[in-house]
Amino acid sequence: MRHEATKSKRSWIYRYKSPLDGRMRQTNIGEWPAISLAASTVEWGRLRGARSAGFDLAVDKREVRAQSRQATEAKSDRKAKALLTVRRVEDMYVAGHL
Repeated sequence: MRHEATKSKRSWIYRYKSPLDGRMRQTNIGEWPAISLAASTVEWGRLRGARSAGFDLAVDKREVRAQSRQATEAKSDRKAKALLTVRRVEDMYVAGHL
C-alpha cells in the first residue's frame, strides 16, 4: 500500500502484479483524510485477498464501469424515445388520421 501525494490531493494506492498477465497495476483505495490509515489498511487487506484469489482488480473495475455506462445509456435511450418531437407528432398524426 502506498500513500501518494500531489499538490492537490493525497491518495492511498494499492500496487500489485496482475494474475492474468504479470504486469504491474494499481488501484486507488481512497483519498486521505476521507479514508484513514486504519480504513485503508482494511481495504488493502480485502483487495490483497481478492488479488490472491486470482482477480485482476483493475479489469474488474473497468467491467463494472462499462456495465454502469451501458445501463445509463439504455436509460437515456428510453427517455429519448419517450420524448415527443415535432417529427414524432407528425408521424403519429399521419398514421392516425390520414
